[in-house]
Amino acid sequence: PPRSTLFPYTTLFRSESDWQSVEAGYARRGYLDMKLNAQAQFDDAAHQISYQVTIVEGSQYHMGEMVITGLSVEAEKRLRRYWQIPPGQIFNNGYFEGTAKELAKPSVSIFGELPVHYETFGHWLRPNPEQHTVDVLLDFK
Repeated sequence: PPRSTLFPYTTLFRSESDWQSVEAGYARRGYLDMKLNAQAQFDDAAHQISYQVTIVEGSQYHMGEMVITGLSVEAEKRLRRYWQIPPGQIFNNGYFEGTAKELAKPSVSIFGELPVHYETFGHWLRPNPEQHTVDVLLDFK
């Protein structure tokens, strides 16, 4: 069910990126379908703006499977050991995005000195709304 929150005028939301930070906070807690609607309410006399915010969290997703293609068996094992979200745990989209940035090129922190070579890296999420799980798909070429 939607929850409405009235942010006091002391809460500073100066740009779209501030609202995106709120959305990212929910995504770090597994709420990948969260919808946020902020309606500004102006008080010209007091020179203040407050926001009526409706947040619909949606389902909380948990880690499903991780599907890795294009790596050697040993490189895949190292990546799986590195991955910090076990199956069934609440999915953290911030961790996923951070790891994807690190994997944009071969990473010593993940693969060590193992010779890993790839030119492109794709990463996707495959949500399953019925099971409230999300699979991570990683493709190395």
